[in-house]
This record gives sequence, structure tokens and C-alpha cells, in this order.
Amino acid sequence: MQRIRAITAGMDFVLSMEEKEQKEFKNTVVELAKAHSLCASTKEGRAAALEVSYFKAVKASLVKLENKSTNRLSKREIEHRINQLLQKTIISEEVIDVFDTLGLERPNISILSDEFLEEVRSIKYKNLAVEMLKKLLEGKIKAIEKRNLVKSEKFSEKLEKALKKYKNQAITNVEVIEELINLAKEIQKAREEDISLGLSEDEIAFYDALTADDAVKLFMSDDVLKQIAHELTEAIRSNITVDWSKRTMARAKMRIIIKRLLKKYNYPPKQAEKAMDIVMKQVEKMCENEVEELDEDDYITTELVAEGRDEYN
Repeated sequence: MQRIRAITAGMDFVLSMEEKEQKEFKNTVVELAKAHSLCASTKEGRAAALEVSYFKAVKASLVKLENKSTNRLSKREIEHRINQLLQKTIISEEVIDVFDTLGLERPNISILSDEFLEEVRSIKYKNLAVEMLKKLLEGKIKAIEKRNLVKSEKFSEKLEKALKKYKNQAITNVEVIEELINLAKEIQKAREEDISLGLSEDEIAFYDALTADDAVKLFMSDDVLKQIAHELTEAIRSNITVDWSKRTMARAKMRIIIKRLLKKYNYPPKQAEKAMDIVMKQVEKMCENEVEELDEDDYITTELVAEGRDEYN
């Protein structure tokens, strides 16, 4: 445990550096590891082995925490990697639980509780706490994006703004932790407000698209906006095809459906064009979700058939 604490402290120290210095540290460790491998069996090499392993462990843990990849990944793979990141980090050759190391209970990403956020405030390693909160919020926003573009863009902008101030040293690590904690609470509050609307996830997404411009609520009642969101969801679901996004005519038909609904309920003309664009983006997301669900069902069916075939043979 003492070794793990030392590595954690090292990670926190490196994260306090400028991005350029962090990159230099990682490159230096790579060169150090290469140089050590050439003399690892010598007396001097064996004497330096523990120290070299320490720097390699710090670098490996930072790389794992960053969770960056140069390969193009599917959304399913990205979400899987995010879930792995939230649970574990690699330190040396072992898999160590980050939250256990910092004395925290592993949080439920769907509900970042007040208790957990209060614990984060008391973490000794502030720079590492910032990175953890950043990753947790990125994972949460990624999950929101799957169903609601308006909310995900709103929260993503707030996260980027807070982190930009932190990187530019306009605020301290303690101050950015407070901003990220407040953002986590805002996300949770938004979820509670969504539940109170009494709408489905798709309906809420269209409701948010229709009210992206705050001025709309000055001209229309909540009940009418909910009704439009409901009818939009029903109309779009009944007209979605797996490959509709590739067909110009299908997309044009969707726009006509949306335009008629907005006109039917006297949606403010000044805000209508912007609403049309946002709703169409949400429609595309809705279609992607439908296709992904179909692909997943096909994958499961194929696997079951294969398993059955293997059993039969």
C-alpha cells in the first residue's frame, strides 16, 4: 500500500506540471526504460531497477488515466473503455483500484451522490482529484449524449470552460474541483427535473431541442411544448427506417413532418429555423440509437445461434 501511495503522489505531482512538461516527463520515462533494458542484468542496472520501475508505473498510470487512443473506436468500444477507466488503473504490472487507493467508494456514474462529491473535496492529491472528476463527468456526459444532444452539448461546454480556466491557471486546482462538483450536481438536478416532466427519454430530448432557445417559453406553455415533443416522437418513430439517414427524400420527409407540427402549434417563427436544425440532429441521433439496438440484437441472435450450433455438434 505504501508503494501504491507513492505512485499516486507521483501522478499528482506530474499532473501539477504544464502540459508540455507532462509530455516531456512521459517521453523521458520511455527513453529511461529503453536505456535500462540494455543494462538491466548488470550490477548498476539491478541497483536502479526499483527507481526505474517507479517512474514507469507513474507514467503507465497517467497514460491509463488519460484513456487516449489513436485508433478509431466504435461507440460501444469507447463506452466500454470509459467504464474500465472508472473502475481501474494500471500501476506497474498490477491492476489497482483508484478509488480504493484514494480511500473512496466506487461511485455509481449514473448518480454522482453528494456524499461521494464531498469525499472528493477532502482528497489529499488535488490534481489527481481533478483528473478523476474530469473522467467521471466525461463518462456521464457521454452517456447523456447517446439520448440527448442539447443537454450533452450544454454540459460539455461547461466542463471545457472550467478545465480551460484551470489549464490557463486562471483558477487553482481547489477552485476547479468546486466547479466540477457544482457541474456534477447540476447534471443530477437536471435529471431530477426531467423525471418530473413525465416524458420518455426521447420526448425529453425533443422537448429540450424545442426549448433550446429560452425565449420559446415566453410564447408557449409547458403543456403545449410537451405535446409537440410527444407527437414528434410518435411521428418520427413511425417513419424511421434503418437507412433513412442515407436517403435525401427520407430526410426531406422528416423535415416536412417537423415543420407541420411546429406550424400546427404556432411555434414562434423566429425560433423555428433553429429548432428545426436542432430537432433534425436529435432525429439523426434517435435513428443511430435504433440502428445500434438492431445491430446489438442481431449480434446477440448470431451468438445464440452459434452457441446452439456448437452444442448440437
